[in-house]
Amino acid sequence: LTAEQQKTYRKLARAVALQDIPRLLENAKKTIRSQCYFEAETAKETNQILSCGLEIISAASNCHKLHFNQIKLKYPVTSTRSVLWALADTESNPFMDYYHARLLPLIRERGYDFVGISVSGNSQLVSALTLAKLIKEQVPSVKHLTFGGNFITRILNNWSRPHVFFNYVDTFIRYEGECGLLALIQQLRSVGNFSTVPGLVFVEGNE
Repeated sequence: LTAEQQKTYRKLARAVALQDIPRLLENAKKTIRSQCYFEAETAKETNQILSCGLEIISAASNCHKLHFNQIKLKYPVTSTRSVLWALADTESNPFMDYYHARLLPLIRERGYDFVGISVSGNSQLVSALTLAKLIKEQVPSVKHLTFGGNFITRILNNWSRPHVFFNYVDTFIRYEGECGLLALIQQLRSVGNFSTVPGLVFVEGNE
């Protein structure tokens, strides 16, 4: 077996070894939402069951791995090229089906004209940009889409000219976004003078 085939074999073998886990998952999901979860031993056992459940799901994919707080993707988010690849990858991007089935219909139904997305870590970049791209393409009621969050602030500091991500996002908010977000909404409802919005990064002309 090749190294990749050995890796796949180990994942599938582990999934088979965990075959009793699925019947325990429903109870574990109820437990994590209850007061019982705050008992140390119960929490430990529940976390283990849920982690094993995520491991079984991950075994079905050669590309991605599910964890409690993130989905580890095959796309390196340190490369703009690979992020753009993820946005075009309709077969392997794990967020597209959910967005098509749940989020896009919800945004259309409620008639939102403004959407803000917080990206606090690099593991959220692909999911956030995937949603932004789909909104731009398929939800014309949304007139403005902005990004903020810790990770956004960090990558903005590396941009010296308009980035390709502006194809999917109208504006970005640096640092603490509460005041900037309110000011942005106020400007969108009035004269649209973005230069008065604290921390706002936007394209004007070619700058």
